[in-house]
Amino acid sequence: MYKHLALAALFLLIGVNANATNIKHKPYLGGSANLYSYSFYGVEGLSIYGGYRWDCLSLELGFSKPANESWNDDESITFKSNNVYIDGIFSHPLTKSLEAQAIVGLGIFHTKTYGNSDSWLYPTDSKETSAGFRAGIGLQYNFNQNWATDISYRFQTNCNVFIGYMSIYSVGLRYYFG
Repeated sequence: MYKHLALAALFLLIGVNANATNIKHKPYLGGSANLYSYSFYGVEGLSIYGGYRWDCLSLELGFSKPANESWNDDESITFKSNNVYIDGIFSHPLTKSLEAQAIVGLGIFHTKTYGNSDSWLYPTDSKETSAGFRAGIGLQYNFNQNWATDISYRFQTNCNVFIGYMSIYSVGLRYYFG
């Protein structure tokens, strides 16, 4: 986790650069396809988000929904989760169209568990909500003034008592208004 914080701090120091791409002072909307990697397994999911970009800083509010996960070995258990987050994204231009990103933020992770289990580890029909710190890195390619695509990695802590943390790998597309 300290590596994530060090990378975020490095990009923050470098990212306050006046030579950023021409995407400045614009609101945006976007979406991404994600792979959520928990402590011991992974599931796919989707995110939608919106934000505002200043010169090298964006503030983003989003909602992500991992696919429902069911385990059917000796017990039937289903996990349903969602994640609401706010991220600060610090951008540093590498070329006229390509930017490196450092991402820091907070996420609120909500999990519902359904099933037939007598285990204390998998309580049935339970709900849990927890907040966690997020940190990540990414690359964004700007096709023009309005369209961009990005690839990113985010690490989020305290997803719930059982999982503890998750890694989120994303590929997204966003549209800048104006």
